[in-house]
Amino acid sequence: MMRFFRRTKVLLLTLAGLALLGCGDGEWGEPEPAPDGWQDWGADSTQDQGELPEPEKELRIQPPEAAKDFVFVASTELDSVARIDARSMEIRSIAVGDRPTVVRCRKSTNTAVVLNLGSSDLSIIHSTPGGGDVLARLPVASGLNQVRLSPDGRYALVYFDPEAEGADFSTSPLIELQLVQLARVEQGSETIVDLVISYLPEEILFEAEGDDVFVLTQDFLHRFSPDTVIDAPSSYDPRARIKLIEDPLSIGKQLEVVISSGGHFALVREPDQARLGIVDLLTQEHRILELDGIPTELDLLPDGLGALLVIPSTQQLVLLSLPEAFDEPESVRVIQAPESIPVAQALVSPSGDKAVLFSTAASSSTIGELDLSSAELTAYRLGSGKVISGGVRGPQGKWIYIAHDGEPSNPDPVRQSPGFSLLSFDSAENGGRPFDKLFLSPIAPSPVMFTEDEQHFFALINQPTSERFEVIGIELPSLRATTFRVGSPPVQVGGLPDARRVYVAQEHPVGRLAFIEVDDLSIQTVTGFELNSKIR
Repeated sequence: MMRFFRRTKVLLLTLAGLALLGCGDGEWGEPEPAPDGWQDWGADSTQDQGELPEPEKELRIQPPEAAKDFVFVASTELDSVARIDARSMEIRSIAVGDRPTVVRCRKSTNTAVVLNLGSSDLSIIHSTPGGGDVLARLPVASGLNQVRLSPDGRYALVYFDPEAEGADFSTSPLIELQLVQLARVEQGSETIVDLVISYLPEEILFEAEGDDVFVLTQDFLHRFSPDTVIDAPSSYDPRARIKLIEDPLSIGKQLEVVISSGGHFALVREPDQARLGIVDLLTQEHRILELDGIPTELDLLPDGLGALLVIPSTQQLVLLSLPEAFDEPESVRVIQAPESIPVAQALVSPSGDKAVLFSTAASSSTIGELDLSSAELTAYRLGSGKVISGGVRGPQGKWIYIAHDGEPSNPDPVRQSPGFSLLSFDSAENGGRPFDKLFLSPIAPSPVMFTEDEQHFFALINQPTSERFEVIGIELPSLRATTFRVGSPPVQVGGLPDARRVYVAQEHPVGRLAFIEVDDLSIQTVTGFELNSKIR
């Protein structure tokens, strides 16, 4: 089951200034040059300025990445990566290439792939709990600035993303806009090959089974097997591409593309068209499914053989199955939602039997639950009556996070306050009726996460104006909440399932990570990443 989003903006929260012990391949580097005219201004001034201080060099630390047993954090200016053991809190500084900017990990392995923009190479770190690190380096084309990992962590793809850090045409004599480099990162067999693609890589996704890679460009879809191409690069033909839209005037639009299980079909949603494209990826035949309105949501069902579309303008829900929708368009089901259930967004359960529907544009507190087998749609109003401003479903599908913005003009003080609700549709103790609990907060928390077993939920409160920095931990299903005060603004939260811990990255002059033990909700903090004595 695969999903592509073409050119969806993602905000990367960078931690300010984490000082790591040790540096990279060479010295820390020369101080940054003074701004234009700064030295002349000092010389021409009629006042005695004294000896001007050297400009301070601000360290930049990239967002942390969690592996199986470690958290890895790159320091761009120090040319190093901090490896933090999630259990022992041991910290090790690993020298990598020049200007590391991207770190990628998978929670099934202890390998970190680091893209070094300055030296145009990958540093591949293989770490062992309680042991050392084995490093390998692979060259990459100058200017490539983004990395994607395969689900099993065996392969990495490096390419150019115009919205990622380092997307500066003035820094490289040549930037390959139509090049993807495939790297095998398994220990002892690291290698990399070049693959030419159409203009411009928009998204890359690996097939769930790991057999194929799909590269979506502005015009086409490229497909290849990494196991085959890595050993026989000449077997890859860039001309063997798949056209996703037949209308040449539609090429270059922002598309949403999902791929069915087994890679047989592609579903293509255009943002301004009342239709859905269905492409047989084996025969390259096209079908157009005409709709009564423009769909805003396209969700592939968990089995990868069906999809759900939402059309807000007509209050319609469209259910289709594959290959039936391709061969017999009349097999598509259209469900008419009542006006009492505003529909624009859908959260499909991992089991594929239910979908939760809501709208953030309708100023409504009503949620609909759609049974995808019977097409039965039921409505539920949140007990607090607070307006829905967003939602996230847990990985098991049992719990749903609902965000609430404050309503300053509402006379009800509860409605005035921001907050969030946790909602469960599966409440056996209450005869299967939904249950929701409201949590008020000074601001809407962000970001938030469920643990993979969906036994805990964590939300970050970052309110600099009142210096209120908190992590809210909620046990599920008891809904008991614990609030942790942290000393710095929290900006990122992530899980380490094997270690039974959650990490919270914070902004701090020398860097700070908090680790929360989910079983007893104890917390430890690492500050500076320099000395184990900084743990408290």
